[in-house]
Amino acid sequence: MLYRRSVHETGTVGSEESMMTTEQFDREKVYRVTLAIAKTMLKKGLITEQEYKKIDGMMLEKYRPLLGVVWR
Repeated sequence: MLYRRSVHETGTVGSEESMMTTEQFDREKVYRVTLAIAKTMLKKGLITEQEYKKIDGMMLEKYRPLLGVVWR
């Protein structure tokens, strides 16, 4: 809970050296959750590797995550 309070009070996440705004943090979360769902769909055979890559590209463009590119 202290973490949440800190984020709401300051509008940033992380240390002073590597600040991330709440908006950036939210974009990062949505990107990662979306990709996790797509990866599950890929593993279950619901989508192809090509479709997964297309989803990844679309989500990168839409959410512009700061860490998402490294996380891939």
